[in-house]
Amino acid sequence: VIINKPAGISTHRSKTTPPSHLVASTSLKRQLSRKVFPVHRLDHRTSGALVFAFSGEMAGRLHAGLRRKNGVFKDESMDKDDDDDDDYDGGGNGMASKKVYIALVRGDWT
Repeated sequence: VIINKPAGISTHRSKTTPPSHLVASTSLKRQLSRKVFPVHRLDHRTSGALVFAFSGEMAGRLHAGLRRKNGVFKDESMDKDDDDDDDYDGGGNGMASKKVYIALVRGDWT
């Protein structure tokens, strides 16, 4: 699940998070009526796409894929003989991910 986290909301609760503070993982868990696991986190003051998985194992695998320089992670549950190779990188080593950073700037160039 991918959500658009606004600034001012924490990704997950910590020891220092006040009980009245809105937390993305808790809100999503209540909306979906199931446990969610953050794949990565965004700082409290940062807005952007936030990825959650439905299992701790998958969250760990996705997180590892995002951390690798080439962004490739191997999913053993995928059938390697499947004719649909769109999910694989050129070497057949797994699924590819790519981070792209985009900035929206307001104001005048001076």
